[in-house]
Parts: sequence; structure tokens; C-alpha cells
Amino acid sequence: MSTIHLTNGDVAAESLRTALAQASRDDRVEPLRDDLAVGPLRGVDDAPHMRAGFWERVSADTQRDFVREFREQAAVLQALASSSANLVVWHGESASDQLMLRRVCYLVRNSPQRLNEVRLSISDLTDPQAWAHARKDRATSIGMFAPEVLQTHLPDAAPIPVLRISRLALEWQQVKQANGETRRWRDNTFTSSSFAELDALILERATDGWQPAARVAASVMAAELWFLVSDSIVLWRMRELAALRRIRLRGDANEWRSLELRAAPAPVLTSIRQEQTNMARTRAPDHETQREQILELAAAKFAQTSYPSTSMADLAAASGTSKARLYHYYESKEAILFDLLDRYTKRLMLIIAEVEGSSQRRELSERETFAELIRAFLSEYETSHSRHVALLNDVKYLVDSQREIILNRQRDVVAAFARQLARAYPERATRDNQTALTMMVFGMINWTFTWLKPDGRMGYREFAEQVVGMVEHGLGTTPAK
Repeated sequence: MSTIHLTNGDVAAESLRTALAQASRDDRVEPLRDDLAVGPLRGVDDAPHMRAGFWERVSADTQRDFVREFREQAAVLQALASSSANLVVWHGESASDQLMLRRVCYLVRNSPQRLNEVRLSISDLTDPQAWAHARKDRATSIGMFAPEVLQTHLPDAAPIPVLRISRLALEWQQVKQANGETRRWRDNTFTSSSFAELDALILERATDGWQPAARVAASVMAAELWFLVSDSIVLWRMRELAALRRIRLRGDANEWRSLELRAAPAPVLTSIRQEQTNMARTRAPDHETQREQILELAAAKFAQTSYPSTSMADLAAASGTSKARLYHYYESKEAILFDLLDRYTKRLMLIIAEVEGSSQRRELSERETFAELIRAFLSEYETSHSRHVALLNDVKYLVDSQREIILNRQRDVVAAFARQLARAYPERATRDNQTALTMMVFGMINWTFTWLKPDGRMGYREFAEQVVGMVEHGLGTTPAK
């Protein structure tokens, strides 16, 4: 019976082919070309165009046919599933390698006797200068190992137990269902995160002066993220942040050698009516600023009169412009609502990433980090009343695909709180009560817009300390026997 070796990516495949040749073996090596740690996974096994669409957004290569490539990859996977060859999955300790392993287990779950694996870890990386040794998360991929190292591990291929195959296949289905923007692999468990985490790292490293973008990218790629970040993903996030005017780029945005980066100055706001006199049919330099103003006014209008009762004419009047002018920025009221909720939920995910990053730098304890998370969210709620009301009340008015995006992001926020709560109070938070405890915290902070007034006796900062104290005294004490 023939043997086919599977690797995550072409670099690993080439290294393994060399190792097999050195051992005088002509086994086939099949690279699986998709970094499964990033991008949505919904439809990954039955709708190749969905993953192709994600990588088209990431890549600046307009000549590359991602749809064709992913269809060809789907055909390869289907052939592997239906063949009779023995399969050997080579994987390191990285999110992408581990996701590839689980995907293969899912696809070949009905013939488990064919599945074998070779496991490698940081301890197998013999090069003491390899940059992986400096990573706190100790993440490794097969592409990091030299052919000589891989050759020594050829005899290590071993069958994967049937029960483990079933468990890994189930984990693949769970990860697909979670459909996060990114996936961490820590303590043998996957958790979803968002691109806001990467954005926060880039923004932290952006200074007032110009610096090589490659330097910032290298720092982000070495960060403790619990998944390996490619340079193409970092470059894409830089372009996205530049489009949002969070940073500035200078040089060729598709070429590291010439690209430089700096922090963006705070924008100067102008009114839509003023911009109307300065702009004909072309997009103004402050187009994005005007959209933000529209969203702020729209959120207030939705909160005041309800989303169903608000028309585009009402929104135009609130914005101090004409209905026709409003259509220059948004094609419909529905588009305004989705952009409003999309930006707000991304902002919440960014806050989580910023708190986690700041807490690590300051070496805060897990309890102190959870307290900082509560403070950060209440600080955001203080200035986002109307947007928060829209998030609580108006998600149901989105179309199915958009509603699912927002709901998944809300789930990611809850999951992040639940993870940090469990780390902060491991003796009190269990699998049975973790969700209940998390929702109790959200119950205390999520409805402040209904009663906590900026000019009242207690401000948001003081209330945050009340919540932190109640959580600490409620969960920080040993429960009665």
C-alpha cells in the first residue's frame, strides 16, 4: 500500500521531500495550502470560494486566481479521503498545523486505519539560533525543521488511535462552527479571537516618526499570540488600518523593502453640511470621518425613535444634509446599521486585545487583568451609549449573513470574558457555572445606559470600582462548605 505524507504548506513539503530523497524513499508529499489559523472557516469543507474570497482580500496579487486554487485543493482533499493510501500527517505545535491535523481526521474519519502522524515540538528544533526558541508560546511548524531533522523522524510515523481521531474530528467541527477571525491554540485547546488583536499590536508599535514597516511586522510576528502570523496577514492589516486612518504608510504597500509606517494624527472633524460645499462627486479626503459622524448620529436616532421607525430622510435631517447626499455615503439604512454594529463590535474586540497586551507588559495578575477588562468596557460604554443600545436591540434587523457576523463577534466577547474570569478565579469558576458567572458580570455593566447618568452622583469610573469590588468579594472568597 502506498504512503502519502501531508504537510501544512509548501515550505514544509519541500523540506520533507528532501528528507525522503536522502533516505532513498519516493513517497508522495502533498502540501495543504491554507493557513487555517486565520480567516473565517464557515464553508471551508464544502464551499471553497468562501476561503478563496478571504485570501483575495488579504493578497495584493490581482493576477492570482484563488478560486481556482481552492477548488483544486478541495479536489485533492476529496481524492485523499477516497483513496486507499496510508496517510502520514506531519505537524508541529502551532495552531495552523494542529488545525490541518484535525481537518484531515475529519475528512478521513470513516477509514481511521489509514491515518498516521509524526509529531514534532520545540524540543526537536536542533538549531539553537532558530527564532522559535525566543517565542514564549513555543509555537512550531514543520516548515521550521531542516531536512536532516525530518529524516531522523521518518521512523516515528505512528497510527493515530481511533478514539483520538474521533475527538480531533469533533474539534474541527467545533472550530468551524465558532467561525472566529483568528484561532489560538493553547493548552491543547482552540479559542477564537479577532483581527483586532493584531491591529492593537500594530498600533502599539506605531510611533510619531516614520519607521520601516518590516520592523513593526517582525515584532508583531514574534508576539505571544498562540498562533503563527504570516507577513502577508500583517501587511494586510497594515493596509486596513491605513484605510481607516489609524496609521499612515509611505512607499509601496505591497513591498516590504520600501514600505514605512507611522502613527496617524488625530483627524479634524468637519460637518457634513460644510463638506457638502467642498465636494462634488469625488470622494473627499475626510470621507471616512464623515461616515463616522453619520454612524454616531444614526445610532442616536435609532436609540431615540427605534430603528424600524427611522427612515433615510430622518437620518439625513439628523446629519444636516440631504437624503441624496446621505446616499453618497451609504446605500441604505440597513447598510448604516451593519457598519455601525460591525465597527462597534470590532472596537470591543480591540479593547480586549489592548487590555491583554497591556496587562502582559505590566505583569498584572489574572485578577488584576479581569478588573482592567471591566474598567475598560465601562469606560467605552460611557461614550458609546447609542451604539450599545443598537447592539442590544437592533441586531435582529440585520440580514442573516450580517447578523451571524455580529452575533459571532458578540460570542467572542463573552468567551474572552469567560476565559479571563476562569483564569482570575479558578477555584470558583467551573465548567458548570462559568457561563452563569460571566453573564452575571455583563448583567452588572451592560445596562448602565438605562440609569447611570454622566452628571449623576456616581460616574462610570466610580461604578467600575464598585463592580470590581463586588466581583472580588463575591468570587475572591472561599465558598462555604
